[in-house]
Amino acid sequence: MVGEQGAQISEWEIEQIVEYLGEHLSPLREHGMASYPAVDERAQQEVDWAMLLPEGGGKAFVLAHCASCHGLEIIVKNRKSEEAWYNTVTWMIDEFSAPVPEQDIHPIVDYLAVHVGENNPITGVPMDLNIVPAEVLQRLGFLSSEDIQRLLHHRSRKKFRSMEEFRKVLNLDEEALRFSRIYLEVR
Repeated sequence: MVGEQGAQISEWEIEQIVEYLGEHLSPLREHGMASYPAVDERAQQEVDWAMLLPEGGGKAFVLAHCASCHGLEIIVKNRKSEEAWYNTVTWMIDEFSAPVPEQDIHPIVDYLAVHVGENNPITGVPMDLNIVPAEVLQRLGFLSSEDIQRLLHHRSRKKFRSMEEFRKVLNLDEEALRFSRIYLEVR
C-alpha cells in the first residue's frame, strides 16, 4: 500500500497493522489470540524471513510481489490451505491493488500451499533446536549438511541443554553461532 498507492503510514503503523492482522485474521488464532511465540525484538529485526522460504519456482514470485508490499514474516509463519492462499492473494489484489499479474497468481498460490500450507512447521523464530524438523534446518544457509547430520544424531540420543552445548557438538564458528542464536534456541 505504501509503495504502490502512496499510503502515508509510518514503520510503526505498518508493524501495528501486521500484528493486528496476524492476531485477528490468522488461522492459528486460538481464543482470540494468535499462537505465535514471543520473540526478542532485537533478534527479530535480524531475521531474514526469505531464508525460511525454500527454493522453488514460486519463491521468486512471492519475493517479487508479496514482499513488495509487506514483510515475509506474516507469510512464513502462516498455515493455509491452497484455497485459503488463493483467497488471500486475490483479496490483496482486489482490496489493496497488489501489483500481481494474473499469470503469477497460480504460481504464488501453488508455492505457498506447498511450503506454508496447513502443515507448515514454522510458527515463529527462534525455533526449538530439539524439535525443529530437518526440512526446516536445511533452509538455514548457515548450517552445512554435516552440521545438520550432527545435530540430528545428537538429539536422537539426548536433547540439547544449552546453545553452548549445541556450539560444541557442531563446532560452529562465531558467525554460524550468531545466526544460530537468531533462528534457534533451546527450550
